[in-house]
Amino acid sequence: MIDNDRSASRVYAINQTDGSLKCDLSIGVTTDYYDTLSLRSDGKLVTRREQPSTASVVEILSTANGALLSSTTTDNNFPAFASELLTDSNNGVLVPNSVFNNHGSVDYFNSTLTPKWKLLQSGGDFRFSNIIQDESGYIYGSRFTGPVNGVTTDVFALVPWTIATATSTNHRTVNFTVTTTMAATNPLTGNDNQGQLVLDDGTKVALAYQSTDSSGVSTWTATYTYPSSAKPKGVHTYTVELGQSNVQTDVVTHFVSAPAETNNTGLTLVDSYDITDNGQSVFHQ
Repeated sequence: MIDNDRSASRVYAINQTDGSLKCDLSIGVTTDYYDTLSLRSDGKLVTRREQPSTASVVEILSTANGALLSSTTTDNNFPAFASELLTDSNNGVLVPNSVFNNHGSVDYFNSTLTPKWKLLQSGGDFRFSNIIQDESGYIYGSRFTGPVNGVTTDVFALVPWTIATATSTNHRTVNFTVTTTMAATNPLTGNDNQGQLVLDDGTKVALAYQSTDSSGVSTWTATYTYPSSAKPKGVHTYTVELGQSNVQTDVVTHFVSAPAETNNTGLTLVDSYDITDNGQSVFHQ
């Protein structure tokens, strides 16, 4: 339970059987205040503490004694908007934010409050809110665009990001097929997404978007032919790198010019292909 009065902001827990006070955690006399709570499946309490002049703080508290177990900072939330947070089945935390006339975002932290990914839209009055998650891991929410950018409200869905690969070789030529839930563009912003292959000799090969099927899975392809001076016979590893505009993750990518607002991060997968010396095609999946 949250209690915000003139002397202090506090979180306290009450014993359900007799109404006695189990714990009482007070910030003290300050402009900070607790704004929302969520109970994890392991019994720990997740709180969001607003610091109006700086960043918001997400905290994990013990419900036994109110002890602070871990914390992390996230974007400062515009005071006129109610704060939110959502815990998922893995005890991760989803935190939507709105920094007035600057940007809006949704942050995801794992169970130890390590940042894993962020959905970000900068350059205006954007508010992400009403975040929910279904049993399949799909995340739903709304985006409000304020007067500076023309008032609109959108409903969006975030699906689990996946990669699968297949290759075929013919002498020195390798054909790559990548299937992924990443579309050609970010539907919220219209910014282009990108894909590339990084071969084991450092060569980068751009992936070209082909199509998206009715289930939302997109196909990207590339072809690479080794130069005549190379001797590519053998097994080679390569890395698929995907960059989704306006999404930042904890996985580094190596695009020469990365998609918008990614900080050159995204999703990667390592796979291999085999080039034989007898000219026969080899399929690997």
